[in-house]
Amino acid sequence: MFNPTIGSIIMALAVMACLGSLLGWQFTLSQTAKSAADERMFPGFFSKVNRAGAPITGMIIMGVVQSAMALSTISPNLSEQFGALVNLAVVTNVVPYIIALSALPLMMKTAGVEPGKYKLNIAVTLVALVYSVYAIYASGKDAVFAA
Repeated sequence: MFNPTIGSIIMALAVMACLGSLLGWQFTLSQTAKSAADERMFPGFFSKVNRAGAPITGMIIMGVVQSAMALSTISPNLSEQFGALVNLAVVTNVVPYIIALSALPLMMKTAGVEPGKYKLNIAVTLVALVYSVYAIYASGKDAVFAA
């Protein structure tokens, strides 16, 4: 629709957006692993943080695991590879989301959230859980059982 320069700018912005999203998820996953390690549900090395409080060890380990999983999905053509990676990303990223959603009722009870707000939040949580489970189901058995 526009000239090639505009296309290149849009492509560069899309790459930057993808990198930002990827880094955000890396921090989310590594923080989830750190929290689980703090509660002694994951190995202790996930609890290690740098001077700024970032769980770098967990980020590196999660990055290596995700890279290994991505390499295990190598497909004969780019389209199939992209689809496999998207489905794998859905599965690996929605699981921590489901865990967080599952903790919300207890967190609200502990915080003493008023009954009306509690019921509304539970309704939204149930919708989010149903959608998340459907997203995992829609990713297919290969993505679920490979993860």
